[in-house]
Amino acid sequence: MSQGPETRFYRSIHKLLPPEVYKVKMSNPYTGGIPDCWYSGNTGDLWVEYKWGSNSLSALQKDWIQKRRAEGRRVWVVTGNKLGGTVDPFGAGPSQYTKAEIAELIAEATIESNTKIKKSSRRK
Repeated sequence: MSQGPETRFYRSIHKLLPPEVYKVKMSNPYTGGIPDCWYSGNTGDLWVEYKWGSNSLSALQKDWIQKRRAEGRRVWVVTGNKLGGTVDPFGAGPSQYTKAEIAELIAEATIESNTKIKKSSRRK
């Protein structure tokens, strides 16, 4: 089965996460707007909506994210691109990171650990 660029992107991030980060790919056919992944660790949890390229958030996603942020929950929008991706953790504007740096940010947000993030393997 073929995978789209967004799926390949978040899976590449997941491969770089330390095992202490619990991750769940969310899918609910009855409720729209829920972010793609939920991460949990010993210092808290994090919701991440993944996008690829110029894809933007739907109205349902914007509403879900806004309401959860208002409740004090951590919700990020991570948009993949050829350089890695941008991370917009608080709706204040994204910053560009490599995939390994994105994995490190997720780990820092969810676990208290000195675990080193695996470096992404490059195909030659």
